[in-house]
Amino acid sequence: MNSKNSINDIMENRDKKLALWKEAIPRMNEEDLEFLLDFSECFDPKLVKMAKARYKKMTEPSEDEEMYEVVEETIKDAVLRILNELNCSYDIDDGGDIVFQFQDEDFVITAGDEGPFIDIWEYNWMQVSLNEVDRVSRLRSAINEVNFDGGISTTFFVSEDKHEIQVNCGTKILFDPYVPNCKGYLEYILKRFFDIHRLLETRMLKQYEKEHPSEIIN
Repeated sequence: MNSKNSINDIMENRDKKLALWKEAIPRMNEEDLEFLLDFSECFDPKLVKMAKARYKKMTEPSEDEEMYEVVEETIKDAVLRILNELNCSYDIDDGGDIVFQFQDEDFVITAGDEGPFIDIWEYNWMQVSLNEVDRVSRLRSAINEVNFDGGISTTFFVSEDKHEIQVNCGTKILFDPYVPNCKGYLEYILKRFFDIHRLLETRMLKQYEKEHPSEIIN
């Protein structure tokens, strides 16, 4: 083998090694790069140069990073963004809760910073006069049945001023940027409230039919 071929082989091997290092260096962490740079005399100068550039990029902020601080989206910001995507008008009340409309019904979302959860409530969507004793009894029984099925919780509040029972629905859900398709997820949950409306009304109707079988038309 002549000297020219030997030099060519050496150069070719060097280029191959540098190519492998070029792929490896971007995957190195700071500790790996520091080790390489501490023993820079043992490595090819081109390799050391690449390692220095990578280390500098990892440890020193760029001008853009120094000028602009990255602000992470809060849970409340994410809720408001998705409500905009759903074309839901909303306001922020005095307590910081989000009041909005979905399919012509009023909802409230409480989105704090304590964790990746939000509370969704629909207040006073049904009213039953306390004078309608039988209907009040059917309502309470139907609420127990609906809640047994799980999902959206149904509660009631007795308004002494208006002399009526007011029905509310609510739930707590995980709501975080890593949840796939947050928009579709929230829309699905909101539609479930309407499913509960229908289910509660159906259960009350069945109780009425059971109490008044003579009124059922065959």
